[in-house]
Amino acid sequence: MSQTMGKTLAVTDASTVAGTFGAAWLANVFGQGVLAIVGVFIGGLMVSLWVISWGRQASNVEDEL
Repeated sequence: MSQTMGKTLAVTDASTVAGTFGAAWLANVFGQGVLAIVGVFIGGLMVSLWVISWGRQASNVEDEL
């Protein structure tokens, strides 16, 4: 009985460790993915804002000419 209990506890322990490790790994990968997505989003936003402002400046120059 105690051997079975010991094995069950060991398996539970191992699965808890694996689960914690898996969760941490997932959170790390997910976090990096979110950072990458946010970075790309912010980068794209800045580029589009720059293009818009550049386009406005170009059209203003054309208006003045």
